[in-house]
Amino acid sequence: MRRLVAAFSLAGTLLCAQTLPELIAASKSAPLLKAADAQSGVYEARSGAAQSAAYPSLDAVLSGTYLKDKPLVFVHGGSGLPAGTTLQTQAQELYFGAVKLTYPLFTGFAVSAGIDAAKIEAMQAQLKADESRRNLYWQLVHTYAEAVTSKAFRQADDEAMKAMQRSYDKAQGFYKKGLLAESELLRIKADRIATGAERIRDDNRYETALLQLSYLSDTNVTAVAPLPKAKAAEPAAVLKAAMQKRPDLQALKAQLQLAQAHEDAAGSGDYPKVSLYAQLARQGDTPALDGDGYTNKDKSAAGFEISYNLFSGFKTRYEREAAKKEQLGAQWALSAYEQQIRTEIRSSLLSLNSLRSERDAARARLEAEAAYCARIEGQFEHQLADADLLSRAIASRARARSELAVAEARLYAAYATLQLQISPDAFEAALKE
Repeated sequence: MRRLVAAFSLAGTLLCAQTLPELIAASKSAPLLKAADAQSGVYEARSGAAQSAAYPSLDAVLSGTYLKDKPLVFVHGGSGLPAGTTLQTQAQELYFGAVKLTYPLFTGFAVSAGIDAAKIEAMQAQLKADESRRNLYWQLVHTYAEAVTSKAFRQADDEAMKAMQRSYDKAQGFYKKGLLAESELLRIKADRIATGAERIRDDNRYETALLQLSYLSDTNVTAVAPLPKAKAAEPAAVLKAAMQKRPDLQALKAQLQLAQAHEDAAGSGDYPKVSLYAQLARQGDTPALDGDGYTNKDKSAAGFEISYNLFSGFKTRYEREAAKKEQLGAQWALSAYEQQIRTEIRSSLLSLNSLRSERDAARARLEAEAAYCARIEGQFEHQLADADLLSRAIASRARARSELAVAEARLYAAYATLQLQISPDAFEAALKE
């Protein structure tokens, strides 16, 4: 009956446990990622606003003016009119209304460069959001591995405490019959208490990890399931994918493109600017715009404007120089970061190989320690081994079990880190395999 209850309890724990893929999916709604996505939306909207500079501008205007004095012209003779004659040239109260269409025909590439810069900044914001997602996934994986490790420690502690309790009960029987010294009994009791203290420490580590997982995933995490299995990785394919997909690297490439756009914008000062306009306009001495009795009421017109800056205090020159230096700096930063990524990935691949070997060694050690502990337990029951030897054997088996859990968790964390060194999408795809 006791075994049946334990089985149901274990099944309930597994059903309530959240898997790593479930927490990764839940984390997409976390406030940190929502903030990054919102910031990306800001730059996307700004990109749309920048593109409006390439379109014509249509404006409606209505203005009203009341002059303090009547607009007059004074005749001084020679015009056929008596000297001293005054003529009013327009109404004292004037209204003007127009619908005006303006189009920047050529701006020396300033408009196109500004649009390109806004698009690149929007792309950078999206890449920063992807980088935030990558960093969050990394924290989730390592915290989840810590939780799984702490859980394994607790299970190993429980197993060791049960074994020590059985040994203590057996030792008490021997002690009562005068077959075991009191010091041996007290040694087993002390080891059992020490293991209990370790159980409390590991339990606190586990609960702390669950709290951190709850924060990172924005959900209530009450238990964790086993980690997925680490898979093989092809070095050349991993490196190639990282160079093509890694968001922080793509952001640096975008920074280089942005520097080029800034140089194009700075060079626009060397070109003339041409704009066209057309307007439907009327004026009058009332809001009806039916003329003022002095000049024609229809002020409709079409025209163009060409402007060329002859001297701006060397502004264009310095702006182009700054943009070129920005571009050069971005090139060097990109080159250095590409080399850094190559180094990181090669180190991760070497670490994976080492951790696989450590995992295999931990498995072999656990098998050996379990067999040795079973033999010592049998000898102790027949008084062929002392309490000190039994305690060491039980502790070694528990330690070997914990070391295997640590090795497996470290192996998967290293594999997940390698996938995240490519991109968050690559890691998500690996979770589904």
